[in-house]
Parts: sequence; C-alpha cells; structure tokens
Amino acid sequence: MLYRPGLLGRQPCPSGWYADSGPPTINEDFTTAIPSGWIFSRGTGASNCLYTDSATAPAYTAYAANAPRFLDFGLLMEPQRTNLFLNSDAPVTQSIAVVNATTYTVWCHGTGSVALAGLGASGTVVAGTPVSFTANTSGLVSCTCSGTLTRVQFEAGPGPTSYIASTATAQTRQEDRLYKNYLGGQLNVNEGTYWVEWSAQYPVTTAGLTRLFTAGVGSYSSDANTDQAIFFSGTPYVFTGVVYDGTSTAKCQSAMFGPRALGAVSRTAVSVSLHRCKIAQDYALDVNPPQDPNFRPPTLLAVTLFGGGNNVPMNGFLRGFKYWPVAMPDAELKECTGAGYYGGPPVFNLDLTTKLPRIMTFARAASTAVCTDSRYTDAPGSAYNTFAGPPAPRFVSNGLMMEVGRNNYFPIGGVPATKPSLSLGANQGYKLWIVGTGSVTVTPGTTTPDFAGNGGVATQGNPLFIQCTVAGTVTLTVSGTVNRAQIEQVGNNSAGYTPTTFIQNSAALQSRGAENLNMVPGPWWSQHDRTYFFEVTIYAIPNTQTLMSCGSADGTEREQVFFSAVAISDPNTTVNVQCENITPSNYDPAANILGLSQAQILRNHKFAYTTSQGSRRSLSMDGMLSTNNSYDVAKPQPALLVLNTALQALTGGYGSGVWRRFAFYDYALTDAQLVALTT
Repeated sequence: MLYRPGLLGRQPCPSGWYADSGPPTINEDFTTAIPSGWIFSRGTGASNCLYTDSATAPAYTAYAANAPRFLDFGLLMEPQRTNLFLNSDAPVTQSIAVVNATTYTVWCHGTGSVALAGLGASGTVVAGTPVSFTANTSGLVSCTCSGTLTRVQFEAGPGPTSYIASTATAQTRQEDRLYKNYLGGQLNVNEGTYWVEWSAQYPVTTAGLTRLFTAGVGSYSSDANTDQAIFFSGTPYVFTGVVYDGTSTAKCQSAMFGPRALGAVSRTAVSVSLHRCKIAQDYALDVNPPQDPNFRPPTLLAVTLFGGGNNVPMNGFLRGFKYWPVAMPDAELKECTGAGYYGGPPVFNLDLTTKLPRIMTFARAASTAVCTDSRYTDAPGSAYNTFAGPPAPRFVSNGLMMEVGRNNYFPIGGVPATKPSLSLGANQGYKLWIVGTGSVTVTPGTTTPDFAGNGGVATQGNPLFIQCTVAGTVTLTVSGTVNRAQIEQVGNNSAGYTPTTFIQNSAALQSRGAENLNMVPGPWWSQHDRTYFFEVTIYAIPNTQTLMSCGSADGTEREQVFFSAVAISDPNTTVNVQCENITPSNYDPAANILGLSQAQILRNHKFAYTTSQGSRRSLSMDGMLSTNNSYDVAKPQPALLVLNTALQALTGGYGSGVWRRFAFYDYALTDAQLVALTT
C-alpha cells in the first residue's frame, strides 16, 4: 500500500512503496501559478464571473490575453464560447438566432428571470439555475426578461461557462490551452501512471470527448489520435482511458462510472503498461478493463491537460498533475486517488481581507443607523468611514469587519451633547464610550446605575460599564471636546464586554444589524471527512458566540466551533472554545475545549477543526491542540454554512471582529497538520 506507519500516524511514502518505484517525475500544482515549462494560452474576453456566484452578483474581473485565471477552486480551463445575448450587462428582452440540433445554455445574475420560448427552448432562467436546450430547428428563440437582471449569457454548448460581456454584437472567449512539450526522459515508453486532481464546473455531455489529459508524440496542435494515451469523459459521469499504438486504433481501453458528482474535487489516476490500461477515481477502481495482447505503449513526448488540438477542452478547474514512469498496481492506483492521500491545497481558500468571496454572500440584518469603522480606540479628532446599504461590507485595514447587532442609545452620537434624561432598561448592562479629549459623566435620574470602574465617567480609551437593575432614566453630562459617543446594550452583568464599532445615529435610538457570511455547500463538500480553517481578529466575545456553523438550514443538524461559558464580568476570565456535532439522533456538545482569555481577544487567532465520519474530531487554535476521538456521530447534512453567527433556529451570539481567511479541505487533516496550520 501507499501508506506506512509513522510517529504521527499513517504517512505517505512517495518512494519505496513497491519494487523499483520512486517519486513522480512530474509533480505539478496548478492552484496558484503555472509551473515552469508549461505553456498556457487563451485570447481575450475571459472573466472570473461564474453562474455559481452569490446572488449579490459581485463585480467581476476581466483577464487579458494569455492571463491564467486562478480562482477559488484552482485554474479555470474552459472551451471556446460566444455570448449571443446582446448588451449582456444591461439585459433587455430580445430574440436570438439558433441552429438546428445545437445545444444551448442560458444563465443569469440578479433577482429577475429570463423566460425562454420557441424552437425547443422552454423554461425560466434564474440566478444559479441555468437552463439548457437543444434547438429543434433553425430560427429565433425569444428571451423575455423580467425583474432586475445584472447580466445574462446565452451560449452554444452543454453547460454554462464563465461570463463573456457582450456589446451590440456577440462576443467570443477563446479556449484555455495548457501543455508541455518534449518531456524526454520524464516519460517512460513502456509504462506509466498519470494522476489528475480536477473539478468540473458543469457535467460534461456526449457533445465531444472532454479530455482530462493527452500524452502523445507531438505538441498541443498536433496531437491527433495516432500514438497517445488519453483520459476523457464522454457521456456524463463515464470516464475512459485509451491507448493508441500509432494506427489511430484504440488498442487498450478501460472505463468506469464516476462515483462522485461532477463539481466535486476528484482525483483520477490511469495506469498504462504492456497490454493493460486501468483507471481509479476517488478511491474506486475499474474492476474489469479489457486487455489487448497485441498492444504496444506509445511514444510519449508531450502532455496536454484539459484539452488539446482536435479535442473538446474540459469545462472546469485543474488543481494538480503527477506522472510516474511506472505503472501502479491496482491497490496503489486506487489508494492514491483517495482524498487527502496527497496533502494538497484546500478545496477553496478564501481571502477575506479586501473583497467578498464570489461564492459567499455577505448579510447584515435590518439597520436604521449608518455603519462605520470607528472604534473606541480611535485617536481624538480622528475621521472615520461610513458604509451604506443595502448591506455594504466593511473592509478595514486587516480584513472584513463582522459584528453583533447593536443600538446606539446616545442621541446624535456623532455630535454628543448633554442629555438630562436618557431611558435605560431593567436588568441590562450598557457600555458607554467616547472619542475625544473630553468626557461624559453618567448620574442617576429615576434609576440608580451601578458602575464598573471610572466612577461613572467615560473618557478617551476608557469605556464605562453601566448596570441598571431597575428601569428608569440617567443624566449624561458632556464636558470638553467629545467627537462621538456611543451607549450600546451588552447584556446583564457584562462588564468585560469590549465595545463594537460606532453607530452613526440621529436623535432617536438607531441600530446596526448583525452581520455574517454564508454559503450553500456544493457537491465539492465531502460527506465523510472535512476540515475547516479560519483566521479572525476577535474584538469582543458575547456569551455563546458562534464562529462557524455548518449544517441544515434550520439548525437541527450542525457542526460548529463556538465560544461558551463566558463570564464577561471579569476581563481576565478564560472562555471555552468548543466544537460540537449535532444530528437529530445524537447531541454531542463540547467534544473539544480550548481556553481563551478575554485579555487575548484583541489579536489575530487561527482555528482549524477536522471531523471524520463517526471516529474523530480535533480542534486546534493558535498551535494548541485539543482532541477527543471517542464520539460516534454521523455527519450533518451540509445545507448552509455561516460565519459569525448561529444557524437560523439556534440561540447564541454574534461575534465582533475582523475576518481574514476561510478555507475548506475535503479530507481530515492530521493533528500535526492542524497544529502547523494554526501556528
């Protein structure tokens, strides 16, 4: 087998796993850069806008000719397509000419829809749900636009590709090409094993053979089926490996059905030797490939990935490619395609520091005030930024600000003035903070508040905690220069709670709604083993703050990482960082616990949580590991993932902090990998 025992558990053996073998002679990663020696090309007209983008349809980036597109899932590789929908950035109803027996795909962004009719076209296109049809005659198909649409694409081909912005005329994006020539001694003329990690953007169909790789005698432009080994997908979910011997006739062939839905990250390996061609994919093996006793291996000098010459390019993402000059036996071939065998990059690795991820939606609950980036630590007289709605994300210097919902009880907090009578609720705690060289003093009115520190006075950098046991009024007295002031409700006996950002309000009490990021997991979401990683600078911890939660939309099933048992009356109290797994038949709280002091919150933290079907959960924070392998809990069904909030049906707090990164692996990292990831 490809694994051997090690001090930290089962480890991969790139050499010595069977006689006369060694590490791959080609071992390339395509998630961040084009490796040396590989040639990539494509014309203009390409973008990073996909039909799977969030409903908010974020702005897209246009790519210059020959510029590779490294997106969340890897290197995007697509066939040539033309957007036939005119003026696609400002969609209006129109009719489009189609050709008989040709397949077309239509998709859109926005809150509206496109109704298709005529010549075999039918159905209504909405965001995230493309419609494909095959024309039954040549002529015009009507596209009736309704509601608010931001972009529409009407393309000839099976399944959607990335957005092509059209004008008064149709616009074309050329295919992506990737190849490496004259590999010489890296390829073996007698045998070899090819390994590809990839993800299809949309299921391929019978319209041509979609190539994952082609190894042949020539370059990209001369790889006719004469002397080559190829791996392709023809009909949906059927994968075939073929070896030709120079006669354009398939001499040895193996085929299997894909065991996982297209769109998931898959690992595929093809082993070729004398009289043999064998396929493995996602830890499944073709059990009955045909053999040809008259076969001879081809002369291999070049490799093309995801397309080639007279082939149909793949519509999806390339993540990695490996080649061994030996043919793996069946057991090893199967094992090397298991998720996590090669500790590759995460399925996606989202940077949250400057822009919204295209596959996630930012949400802010209903707000009546203006959101800002001002904090109680700002310098006196400093300026601040405001953020408009509908919800505009707040990118600050170190990432995306997301906070608990709050009210500002201080009237016209941007121009603070003495207030002789301010109403406060019973059994509630409040934090008063200011920016300026002056002060605000709180004195009793019809209620007598309790103060934690500062003797009833808030000054620059020194917030005042106000505890009211009886509802009533207090007097606010402003002295000196106070640039802005905020009184926010933080919870009963919650003196240790750190204030949130300034809420720019009017004379009446106004609010900022709670914020979060959410996404609907796709087919790439492993149903068995997974690892979550996130990096966040924590500003404040309310009781039971949920950092990350993934499960059913109603919260009855979930796995999550959260803070709990917070005694925030004491700023030095250690809080619990926990993970749990809940299904309808089993409740498993607090499986793993780590400590975090309130005094540590104003800094960046890294968390990683790995969970395996019924056997293991491990949580790591800042290089500290807490493990508990004794639970036997089934995996929740992933319908919704939310950062910075509980799921809909749950109680629990929102956090206050700046999010920097979120990543997801479709396999369980080892304890050592978790520690390294969070250190």
